[in-house]
Amino acid sequence: MSQPRNIILGHMVSATAGVVTYYFMGIQWWSIALAVSLAIVLMTLTRSLHPPGGATAFIGVYTGQSFIYIFTPVALGAIFITVISALIINISPDRKYPYYWL
Repeated sequence: MSQPRNIILGHMVSATAGVVTYYFMGIQWWSIALAVSLAIVLMTLTRSLHPPGGATAFIGVYTGQSFIYIFTPVALGAIFITVISALIINISPDRKYPYYWL
């Protein structure tokens, strides 16, 4: 669940679910649950399940984010985390990250 595809695509799909839910439903008592549920379904369908993606959808609704939220900070942050993780983990010759990129 922490491979590059899951991290980057999972967060972007979740951010999209959060922003679209907020755009159409606003912040209601049920809209956060709807956004997180939608994010889980979409991540499952795209085979990019990443559990922190639920929090990304939550934040998208709770803070009323616009569509730029999907690209910055979410996509940019996910790419940055993935690259830094690959660099640090691969310093040790006994470890290999990632197992697959796509």
